[in-house]
Amino acid sequence: IKRNEEMSRRKAIFANYKKVLSNQNFFIYCYVTAIAWAGIAVFYTILPFVIIDHLNYTPVFFGWVTFSMVICGVLGRLVNMTFFAKLMSLEQSVFVFSIMNTFSVTLVFLALIFPEHFTIYILIISCTLFGFSSSISAISGSSAAFKIFDKSLSASATAIYGLIIDLVIFMGLIV
Repeated sequence: IKRNEEMSRRKAIFANYKKVLSNQNFFIYCYVTAIAWAGIAVFYTILPFVIIDHLNYTPVFFGWVTFSMVICGVLGRLVNMTFFAKLMSLEQSVFVFSIMNTFSVTLVFLALIFPEHFTIYILIISCTLFGFSSSISAISGSSAAFKIFDKSLSASATAIYGLIIDLVIFMGLIV
């Protein structure tokens, strides 16, 4: 009897994973969140080389740039909780701030083709905008992903969500 109970429990767990894995919206929100987190990791690993080595600014200056990115992320979360959450749904928030993420990353690439004396200004704008928008899209994306399922599927959804986040961040860092 104990073996039958164990088999039933395993089947239920796999059935839960199957339900979660078959939900396309869940994956979209997971990827939005993962890309926001991966973007932050990529910003922190690429920008020191651009700002310190290529543009010849000091590590202290780079520290201030990253500090501004963090502060904008904190402000983004505060503004989202007090203002944006009342104005738009989670889904709308994910969409709007994912577009802002894309725009800020595009600014980084544009900064590299502009004359060097403009580059740092464009990079600072890009970093602060990305810090602000990624903090909102990551929180909204994860909230929207978990809102899809009831409590019975939350453990399976959380496990898959964590795996997707880790894989996308890893892929962003090795590319």
